[in-house]
Amino acid sequence: MRFLVSPNRLHHLFLAEWKSAYPRARLCASPGLRRKRRDLAFDAELGEVPAPEWAADIDQVLVRGSPLTEVEFFHRASRTVIFGDLIQNFPRGWFTGWRGVYAHFDGICAPNPGTPREWRAMFLNRRAARAALQRILAWSIERVLIAHGEPAMTDGALFVRNAFAWLLT
Repeated sequence: MRFLVSPNRLHHLFLAEWKSAYPRARLCASPGLRRKRRDLAFDAELGEVPAPEWAADIDQVLVRGSPLTEVEFFHRASRTVIFGDLIQNFPRGWFTGWRGVYAHFDGICAPNPGTPREWRAMFLNRRAARAALQRILAWSIERVLIAHGEPAMTDGALFVRNAFAWLLT
């Protein structure tokens, strides 16, 4: 493994263990994570420009506009975009009882992928978020991998548009 990447300030809990398992891997922080995890020695901070080591194969965009900036990646050869937390798509029945009702209301259950409502409310600079989303939608997306829930293996651009309908309107 050559790189360990945190796409946002929430996905960091096991970075120390991963670094221990792969000591030669470069540790890459999402914006703001260095301040949060001073116990880790990051080799780089992710930005708008992909690292030279993967720039030929993978593009990236910072989705700004809220306190939680997230880095999205696009693997050109497979036409796959990778999201951390900004798209969630849990299968029906994943949550039960009141959690199921809340998850449905939150807008994060299949067949309607989305960003949790409380996160949507944090996007105070929607112009910045829309600009990032337009860059993402300019990619020739076929597949979408997400950290939370079912991926989209076809019609990826439509999947992303549907998930961000709240931002595009």
